Amino acid sequence: MRHAGAHPHREKHTVPTGSESPSPASESPSPAPDSSDQTATVRPMVPRRTPETAFFWDGCADGALLLQHCRSCERPWYPAQRNCPRCQGSDIDIVAASGQGRLASYVINHRESPGFEAPYVIALVDLDEGPRMLTNLVDCAPDPTSLPVGTAVQVRFLPIATADGRATATIPVFAPTSAQEATAEVVTTGVDTTPGRRQPLF
Repeated sequence: MRHAGAHPHREKHTVPTGSESPSPASESPSPAPDSSDQTATVRPMVPRRTPETAFFWDGCADGALLLQHCRSCERPWYPAQRNCPRCQGSDIDIVAASGQGRLASYVINHRESPGFEAPYVIALVDLDEGPRMLTNLVDCAPDPTSLPVGTAVQVRFLPIATADGRATATIPVFAPTSAQEATAEVVTTGVDTTPGRRQPLF
């Protein structure tokens, strides 16, 4: 899918199938916060890089949300894989996503988990470019009444590391945009996992 009335920026190369990774897009990258003072969040494990996903993790480290894009059917996708999931084409390039999207659904988890302080929000975000991402929602109240589905969100990049510091990565998370928090006029739906409290997901 494309932005309405615009064509996403592209890099002129194909996705490598070996050990090398593509360079991040040079124009209109996803906005990155100043992480100079940001301490890595300790997690029990970090994402494992593969030849197909190296470009994605390199982009996150540089503050850019990068997607694979099929030149044959003109659509981006996520997560990364060798061939287009729609047409199985292999003529692939990399596009820099805007980092903007909409909250599609979510769960508020009230159970402690290593590396996560409960309650926390597990979310599905529909990117403006089309793909849907499973992610975490941050900098918001973990309360269904304050998280209307359809809320505009913006990507942020979170450094993580194992406790021993041997493995590190930067992962994309999302936060509501301030303007949307003030003006959202959509129906609130979601799931709260507080024992005894359940709501329909849709």
